[in-house]
Amino acid sequence: MKLGTIVTAVPALQKVSAADLTPKTLYKTSKLLSRCEKELDFFNKSKNALIMQYGHKIDDTDEYRVDDENKTVFVEKLNEILDIDVEGEFVPVVIPQSENIKLSYDDLRLLDGLITIEELDV
Repeated sequence: MKLGTIVTAVPALQKVSAADLTPKTLYKTSKLLSRCEKELDFFNKSKNALIMQYGHKIDDTDEYRVDDENKTVFVEKLNEILDIDVEGEFVPVVIPQSENIKLSYDDLRLLDGLITIEELDV
């Protein structure tokens, strides 16, 4: 799974973890979220290092801004980070439809490969 997939999925996964789930499902979802947040931390540290490398400090603040002449190379380097294959297998959490959870289409799309909604037998 690509790091970029995880980075974009974390907010939707946080939404799932905040839902009123059964303890078993909540445990599995929380474990998955913790793993994804570790990858997000790596991404944020790497992104911040690139901002410092290709930017400058804004006067009298602790913030940095990427210099206009470096934006292209910054975006290229950032995309290289987002394209990293994350080590290890991500086993999707199966959430029964009986769980009290509401997700948008966008959430489901972002969670593809991380969360599976189990269909009810009719």
